[in-house]
Amino acid sequence: MFALAPALIVRFIGLLFLVFSPFEFHEYWVPLDVALLFAGAAFISSRSNLLRRLLSSEKFRSEAVRRSAAAMFYEAGIANTNAELGLLIYLSILERRLEVIADRGILKGVNALEWNQLIFELHEAGRKAEPESLENGLQKLSCVLQKHLPATGENPNELPDAPDFELK
Repeated sequence: MFALAPALIVRFIGLLFLVFSPFEFHEYWVPLDVALLFAGAAFISSRSNLLRRLLSSEKFRSEAVRRSAAAMFYEAGIANTNAELGLLIYLSILERRLEVIADRGILKGVNALEWNQLIFELHEAGRKAEPESLENGLQKLSCVLQKHLPATGENPNELPDAPDFELK
């Protein structure tokens, strides 16, 4: 669906060119030309992150990342932990955005000022193409979570901590 918006724009521009250009085009070929322009642009934009990023708004991209992160939070069962201590860190490379979704238990257990500062640092690290800054932010987050919400007998680690890579 994301690749269709640029294709529609290219198709419209192509149609305007066919209609208003000084060159003569046979009217029988116009629908075929427009259809081929649409198919070609859809194919190229489905393979080009730069084109999709240029032809979509920042608001659309951030909403798409937020929706995807929220869906994964529930689909992966992170929302179903016993003490409500689930945490999802979702990094979208196409949109260059990072989303953090924390369950209620984490938000209750960690100081709000400290939490917001960490999340701000993680968001900034997600915008950059520097793995070191992201790794540093994750290390800080890990230290804060271990300090405020350590894994104990009554609060075991229910989900695997390993990253899960999903290519879409």
